[in-house]
Order: sequence, then C-alpha cells, then structure tokens
Amino acid sequence: MNKTERLKEARLAADLSKSELAREIGVSPQAVGLWEKGETKNLKNDHLFALEKVTGYSAKWLSDGKGDKFSKNFNLSTKEVELLRKFRKASDEEKRLIERLFFD
Repeated sequence: MNKTERLKEARLAADLSKSELAREIGVSPQAVGLWEKGETKNLKNDHLFALEKVTGYSAKWLSDGKGDKFSKNFNLSTKEVELLRKFRKASDEEKRLIERLFFD
C-alpha cells in the first residue's frame, strides 16, 4: 500500500469527506485531494500529526507504512470512533439531545 492509499484509507475510515478532513486539520480540500493523488512531494509533519489526531492512524504509518497502523494516543475502539464521528456530524440540536441523555 502506498502513501496515497494509506491517506485515503485513514480519511474514509474516519468517515470524513475531503472537505471535512481539511476543515479538521486546517488545510484546503484541494490540499487533501493532492495528497490522495500523490501530487505533493512531502507532507509536513504538522499535517501528519493532525491527521493522526483526527483519524487515529499513526503519523509514522501514514508517512511510510512502517510501525503500528493506529496511534497509541488514540485508544478508542472502532465503535467509539464511529460514535464520535457521528456526533461530530450531528446538528447542534442533536448534540444537545445526546448531551442531555448522558449528562443530565
């Protein structure tokens, strides 16, 4: 698997569009598209670590395919990650209802 495939896998596993991922890490959707097409020589370390934080995939693995696939700093189960992604995509009203369910 090459870097472009690893980057796309991480984004799709996080259930994020290119625009959503771009917004989460502070780049343009076009930049994400270029990364996934392999049209950039090097990804900045800051971007790799931002990708790790957002997707749970290890920055090292995303960069060169070596080491652990998943970040040790992102200790959530697949189901927990899925729930978090859905919560992030929920409307403000839906988020308030969920928060009331768990915290009131």
